Amino acid sequence: MIHLQGVGFRYPSVAESGAGEWVLSNLDVTIHRGEYLAVMGPNGSGKSTMARLFNGLLLPTEGVLTVDGLDPHDTEAVWEIRRRVGMVFQNPDNQIVATTVIDDIAFGLENRGVPRDEMVKRIQDAMARVGLTSLEKAAPHHLSGGQKQRLAIAGVLAMRPSVIIFDEATSMLDPLGRKEVLAAMQSLHQEGTTVIHITHSADEALQAERLLVMDKGQVVREGKPLHIFSHPEELEELFLEVPMFIDLRERLRRQGMALSRDSANSEELVEELWGLLSKG
Repeated sequence: MIHLQGVGFRYPSVAESGAGEWVLSNLDVTIHRGEYLAVMGPNGSGKSTMARLFNGLLLPTEGVLTVDGLDPHDTEAVWEIRRRVGMVFQNPDNQIVATTVIDDIAFGLENRGVPRDEMVKRIQDAMARVGLTSLEKAAPHHLSGGQKQRLAIAGVLAMRPSVIIFDEATSMLDPLGRKEVLAAMQSLHQEGTTVIHITHSADEALQAERLLVMDKGQVVREGKPLHIFSHPEELEELFLEVPMFIDLRERLRRQGMALSRDSANSEELVEELWGLLSKG
């Protein structure tokens, strides 16, 4: 479990004041084991900064943050936190360091001194979980965007984290690559991994169990994605999109159509519309 209480963060500044503006302020967030959480917000809202607090890449300026009870200010605990909380970044090329798929996955394990027999087992398991077993000898630069991102995920999985943060991990991918990575996220969640998905895409956020909406370093909305998106007027000021079928549904509701807010996807909305139209 990741727990934040009254957490604030600001980067050191070169200004004479000695401190920069607050990037995060008064954050109270709890992420439960096995949860699938999405985080949205406009650029500069603090999403990625918060993610880097989760795995100890950054330390809170104030407040309390713990990961499974571990305090990242403890220099011994922070390495265990980084093992437990893995990150997959926007550009997979920034995480690929070796000349073959199998060697790239092995890189982190070798640095941690994992015994060879255990290393082989972890590598094979990680490749199987993201569907890269047949490409173990392939050169990463020959892979598609989606395959590269799955390789980055495999490298994280081999470290056996209990939490994986996807920081805009689909934003540079084509539709097929995006679909592959989203399927991998869903599979990991079903296997019990805690998934934290930072995204600008409302359609991607719908896949999560809970959604946090951030603005100016604070959480301004929290709840089930469908509930939050069903009130698009509350998101307009943040310049955040809502799924297309919800936008259409809400427009039709404002025009007087007796549509419920229960539809979870476009197919369910079409079915409800068809039912209303059939009644004349």
